[in-house]
Amino acid sequence: AARANQNVIAMNRAEFRAALDPRPENREQVNKVIEEQRKTFLERIEEVGKTRDDQARSMMPAVKDAFAAYDKDMQKTLRLVAAAKDVQVSEQTEQMRAAAMESRAAAEKLQASVRGVADRLVDRVEAFAKAAADEYETTSRLMLMVAVGGVLLGLGMGFMVGQFGIAKPMRALVSLLQQMAKGDTVEMTGTDRKDEIGETARAVELAR
Repeated sequence: AARANQNVIAMNRAEFRAALDPRPENREQVNKVIEEQRKTFLERIEEVGKTRDDQARSMMPAVKDAFAAYDKDMQKTLRLVAAAKDVQVSEQTEQMRAAAMESRAAAEKLQASVRGVADRLVDRVEAFAKAAADEYETTSRLMLMVAVGGVLLGLGMGFMVGQFGIAKPMRALVSLLQQMAKGDTVEMTGTDRKDEIGETARAVELAR
């Protein structure tokens, strides 16, 4: 959109150049510049119109209307310039300049319309950037909370497994061995376990 605005400025400057110097060689150069800038402007406006932003799209008809008005005034200026003869230049200069000034007002209106679309899209980019930053912060906090929760959960599960899966059975087995050492009759437990504690309990049971 900003580049399309530059095309408008280039066309308007070329129009003034033709109005101030209507010689055939200058007119040919001006017409070439205007045609190139006009084509590029229309291509860029067409591209801007593909935006997914509803508000920006709703502004495009005003841009196209403003361009139609400017193009009409510019063509009027170019017709006057083309009709000028070398002997008539001094007589028609004022008329051509007045037409160019009128066209310049239309160009400024078109620039304002295009600038409005550009400003809207800039605001959209800034909004997306802010949303992305907020999402990044939220995700970072969530990941930190999940990581801390995972560490605490791992520590808790490790403690539970260590206490109830290893330490408590080992203490019970040591207590049984101490009772056996005293000559007491005890019932061996844990022989059905599939881990090292079960193997130790089965070995003690066999030795007994």
